[in-house]
Amino acid sequence: MHIRAHVGVEGKDVPEDGLTARGMGGCACVLAGVGVVSGPGALADLTAGGDRLLGQFAVLAGAFFFACNNVMARRAPDMPLVAKSSGVMLAGALIGTAMASTATPPAALAEAGTASLLGVAGLGIFSTGLAALIFFRLVDKAGPTFVSLTNYLVPVFAAVAGYLVFGEELKFRVLAGLALILAGIAISEWRRVTD
Repeated sequence: MHIRAHVGVEGKDVPEDGLTARGMGGCACVLAGVGVVSGPGALADLTAGGDRLLGQFAVLAGAFFFACNNVMARRAPDMPLVAKSSGVMLAGALIGTAMASTATPPAALAEAGTASLLGVAGLGIFSTGLAALIFFRLVDKAGPTFVSLTNYLVPVFAAVAGYLVFGEELKFRVLAGLALILAGIAISEWRRVTD
């Protein structure tokens, strides 16, 4: 059974990312994998109140807005990839600069050394800028659902990097969670040829 979500703007639909039983099963498998990687302690912490509960809601809100961002990127008007990425980066730079100027005294900004300014520029161009290009390309080619699912790999790669770089223990549950996450992504993205 396939429920298509046609939400067209200027002729751009996302029917390939409609709600399907296979996609829901894949998402459940991915979420189970993240739960396995995070461990039972993370799930037990869900009953905490106060600031912890507020933080948990903030994480859920971030995930919601990230999903909205993926769909909006897919439905954006057709334009060159560099123009789309540059527009987003420019808007982010202006907003970030405005927020930084209210939180940081102007004198501290004026005293920033050349190395600091070059470091910020390098991070903006090579890390964030290239990531924006890759993000928009992936959303156009693979769809917003696939891009969302790939973010579930972040905790796994963090655990593997901790093992390789810092010598942290790599537990079996991390490997089991990685297997579940990869299986869930494969299930969600499996394309059946019906024609």
